[in-house]
Amino acid sequence: MSERDRLVSLTDIAELRRTSHHRSMQIPNRKHRRNSFQSTRTTLLKKPRAPSRVGDLLVDDESVPWVPLTPISDQAEIKYLRIDPVRGEVIALIKLPAGTGLPRHHHSGNVIVYTLEGRWNYLESEWIAGPGSMVFNTAASAHTPQAIGIDVQAVTLNIIVGDVIFYTTDGQVLAIENWKTALQRYLAYCQRAGIAPRDLTALA
Repeated sequence: MSERDRLVSLTDIAELRRTSHHRSMQIPNRKHRRNSFQSTRTTLLKKPRAPSRVGDLLVDDESVPWVPLTPISDQAEIKYLRIDPVRGEVIALIKLPAGTGLPRHHHSGNVIVYTLEGRWNYLESEWIAGPGSMVFNTAASAHTPQAIGIDVQAVTLNIIVGDVIFYTTDGQVLAIENWKTALQRYLAYCQRAGIAPRDLTALA
């Protein structure tokens, strides 16, 4: 199929069929009908339809609040930027005060963590992440994040897919987090604070 043929949309094809059928009723001669179809097709190809714009969503950091990450932590806060029910994905900022951390947890999906400020690591790892660094965690990974230092908080941008299972120090399940619990926490906080919530699940 040539590039010109690709420009003919489904609507155009339907119109061509309708026009061809209408004219064939008037002009029984196949040669004339074929010439008529070709003429109409050529005219439509000269005016290709503009492609539809892919949906997008702009979220200003200041337009969404920091939400306490309870009952998982009394000190950590989360700022939801995007909640995707279809992919089971949450995009959010997480803020940890210096010297604090999150309980050990297990990810059912992959996670990407980009550091915006501060320094942090996993108790199970030897590296230390700082501003501008990116950490990629595979699905089924488990770790215990902690903010390093005494005076600088750690702020990270997180892209999280699937469930996150948090555990107590004795190995009991503390909480299971996913897109649904994220949406519930966000809406509940907005209601308590008297804030009009944004639709963070929208595409445009």
